[in-house]
Amino acid sequence: MTTKKNTLDDVLIIEENEIIENLNIIKIKKLNYSIIQIVQDFKIFANEAMLFGLHYQVKRPQGKLISVSMGEVFNVIVDIQEKSTTYGYYKQIILTEKNKKRIWIPEGFAHGYLVLSENAIINAKSTEYTEQNLQRCIKYDDPEINIQWPIIVYEYPIGIGPDVSENDTQGMNFNNAEKL
Repeated sequence: MTTKKNTLDDVLIIEENEIIENLNIIKIKKLNYSIIQIVQDFKIFANEAMLFGLHYQVKRPQGKLISVSMGEVFNVIVDIQEKSTTYGYYKQIILTEKNKKRIWIPEGFAHGYLVLSENAIINAKSTEYTEQNLQRCIKYDDPEINIQWPIIVYEYPIGIGPDVSENDTQGMNFNNAEKL
């Protein structure tokens, strides 16, 4: 059996008009994925300037379908597959309730986001259950990847920059992080 290594070209941006499909397996299967099974569906309620990631899961990597039902969120997807032609490269996209875009992130990618609006609701469907002991994090400001995050200025707490959890500040440098 041969498996296809994903590249950033396999990160699918889905655009809809008036009718929004929450999930269309046929569209995703066109990328040559043999089996897509969504096992977990969750919502994340986030506040302005909240920065999450870059997160991924080892041993049981997750494919994810991400959308935003309220607010505006800057998303980053990083290829962490050492044998991929786009290893270490990233793609960015802004998802909003108004642009109705969604992203399909195949297994083998780290995902992070920054909330640009006052509040946001992020919807995520995944192909594997989240297991905390298998979760990994790459530093959002890793110099090797060099992501160009939007600059956030917010009033409370007074400051400039993102609101990053302690867990995310403890992320690994890209070169030292466990890869897929």
